[in-house]
Amino acid sequence: MVGQDHFLEWEEVHGYRYGTPAKEILDNLERGIDVVLDIDVKGALTIRQKCPRAYLIFIEPPSVDDLIQRLSSRGEQEIAKRMQRVREEMSRKDLFDCAIINDQLSSAYETFKSVISEARRQEHGKDNC
Repeated sequence: MVGQDHFLEWEEVHGYRYGTPAKEILDNLERGIDVVLDIDVKGALTIRQKCPRAYLIFIEPPSVDDLIQRLSSRGEQEIAKRMQRVREEMSRKDLFDCAIINDQLSSAYETFKSVISEARRQEHGKDNC
């Protein structure tokens, strides 16, 4: 599928391949359906190249220490390796349209909904891709 350009973006992360299938996403956008993707920074920026009107939201932890604690409590392995990637990604958040700090899930979700509503108002009637 990669060789046939069936993905909007794809990448190998921590030994696993991940990708966003183009057809499903583009079909939904053509029907006027919003699409929310949970992808890494590189994938988001690749999609921005292919879909310049994509609205990118960077979700960040309140602090690096807080993220380390969250990963540890979930039993994550290779935290140091993951934290190197987090630092790299956080250094690129200025390439996104906005950033939301995920300090409290309920307030971060409310902020996310507000951001989406505002982005819809600004893009009403325009193609996203």
